[in-house]
Amino acid sequence: ALVAAAAGLSLPPEVGGRLTADVDLTGRGTDLATLRGYGRVRVDDLNLEAGLPSGRLEARLLATTSRLALETFTLEVPGATVRGTGSVRFPAGELDFPVQADIRSVAAFGRGFGLPLLGGTATLGGRLNGTRDAPRFQGRVAWRDPRFGLHALDQIDGEIEWVPHTLRSSRLVMRDRKSTRLNSSHST
Repeated sequence: ALVAAAAGLSLPPEVGGRLTADVDLTGRGTDLATLRGYGRVRVDDLNLEAGLPSGRLEARLLATTSRLALETFTLEVPGATVRGTGSVRFPAGELDFPVQADIRSVAAFGRGFGLPLLGGTATLGGRLNGTRDAPRFQGRVAWRDPRFGLHALDQIDGEIEWVPHTLRSSRLVMRDRKSTRLNSSHST
């Protein structure tokens, strides 16, 4: 946040971490549309806001007149690794990030979001798009040995959609320990 402030950019005060970068960028003032160049960045102890897990971000970026592209990025948070590519288009802030997450511990990952009673392992793949102000994610989840407090299942598979404060599923298949198949279409 201090580096952004020194460059004339405003970030929420809770954004923080230790930034290491090797960049070759040029631009004019705080106008992102004038930004050109490339670089590699690493942020250790990345904190975005209260209620979200902290972690480490490594990315290779390319800035052009119309967009900031993350040619590759890896986000390591407790219990999970998220990998992807993508871009933010100027000036509207349109997002397009195909991502793949390997959640080694749903318990550790969930605690980072304030959800302490979850368990299992999962993979998640999909696309984060929308805008900076209105992001959305659509994808597929495969959750093995899912646990919700004292309740356990064998598997949960399905399509999910997330927008801030809402998680929806148009098709979710849950299998319990007795090989019963439960189909769900739900929004929370």
